[in-house]
This record gives sequence, structure tokens and C-alpha cells, in this order.
Amino acid sequence: LKVGNLVYRPNEIDFTDIFTDRIEGYISTKALRFLANNNISLHVQDYSGKVVSSFIQPNKNDGKLKIAQIKAFETKRHEIAKSILDSKIRAQHKLLLQLSKRYPLSTDFKPIGRRLLTIEGSYAGFYFNQLSSVFNALYPQFRFIGRNNKSHNMKSLDPINSMLNYAYSVIVGLTMKHINYYGLLPDVGYLHEPTANKPSLIFDLMEILRPTADLSVIRTLESKKLKWQDFTFSELSNCRLLPNAQALLMSNLQVL
Repeated sequence: LKVGNLVYRPNEIDFTDIFTDRIEGYISTKALRFLANNNISLHVQDYSGKVVSSFIQPNKNDGKLKIAQIKAFETKRHEIAKSILDSKIRAQHKLLLQLSKRYPLSTDFKPIGRRLLTIEGSYAGFYFNQLSSVFNALYPQFRFIGRNNKSHNMKSLDPINSMLNYAYSVIVGLTMKHINYYGLLPDVGYLHEPTANKPSLIFDLMEILRPTADLSVIRTLESKKLKWQDFTFSELSNCRLLPNAQALLMSNLQVL
């Protein structure tokens, strides 16, 4: 496998996934065959860092697991959705407790409402309010105000939102690979509604891993190695990571 000036042989490979957002270049059939033979997945990102396609290995399971997944959706959806949400909130709370040892933030939160999505939304607001103080303490020049509106999350206007989006996108690609490996249906989820062109199970499972991505952004900021020149802005002021910021962020993202 040859990437730029680097050459990898099978016994020298120490990674399982490749993410690329290069606008130019090509991937040969020989390279794809090499990746397949070495169980390496390739994830193609667009300009904003969103995974638009993945070259992943086929699963080795039969249809019984898929049938069980659909039956679980029909009979245990609320129970499974609640378990996913509880796991996400526990992971977020654990991260806040860890950060509270170094930063002045609150870890006390009382759930609002009884519906799952109401609880999720209220805790998410509390959680990112606390993270905002950490982000701005580390890099006030990046002027983080809060998470972008959900409909514009992939169109971040500042470096921190851009890093969050990029880390979440990597988790999407890795989650997709594992769902495929175990033979599950990506569009049959429990917390998120199954809709056209939306792999709801991927978004379900990545919810639990979001705090890992958040921590990778904090660790990258704590390294104090970032500068404005590590980001670029389009004509519409959309912020995008350049290679140095990508490399720093990926080096701090430890997941799956």
C-alpha cells in the first residue's frame, strides 16, 4: 500500500481504518484489494469531514441476527432506546466528573420531563454548557459559543465545532464498520426514528461514543499545538480542519 511517499507492507500495518477527504488523487484497484486482504476499511469524507462512503469488509453472519434485530424493534424498542440513552448520559456524566478535577464546572443535573428525547435534549444542553467553559478556557480565541443548530452541524463556523464534527464523523465510519461486521441492519434503530437515507442504528450506537470524541477535542486543545493556520474557511465562513489539526485530533481519538 502506497500513500504519498509512504509505503506499507502487510507486516508493517498498525492501523485498521483509513479516512480520506482529499479532493484530488486516485485509489487503484490493487490498493483496494490490498486493503481488503488486510481487513482495512476505507472511509471517504466530503469537504466538511462527513463520511459519504465506506469501503468495508463483508460480514460473516447469516440472516438470523437481522431477524432478531427486527423482532427487538417490534417488541423491546423503548427498553433498548432507554438503555442507549442511559449509557450516553452516564458516559457524559463520567467525562464531566473527570474534567471537574481540572476545571470549574458543574456536574449536578436534574432530568427534565419523562419522554426519552426530552431528557436527552435537556441533558445535552446542560452538558455542552459545561464543555463550553472548558473549550473557552483553553482557547478563548476560537470563540466557541455552543453547538451549531442540529440542521447545520456539518456547517460549523468555528474551529471547535469543526473538530467536534470531524471526530463524530470518524465515529460514524467506525460504527458503520462494526455494524456491518456483526451483520446488523444499519437502518433499523431504536432511539432514532427509522427514516429514508438515515442509518438510524449507527446514530443510536454512536451516541454512547460521543463523549469519547468530545474528550479527544479537549485533549487536542490541551496540547496547545493548534493555531488559526490549522483551519480554513470557505466563502460561506464554514470552518474546515487542515492536515495538522486532523492529525492532532486523530492522535487523541481512542475508540473501538
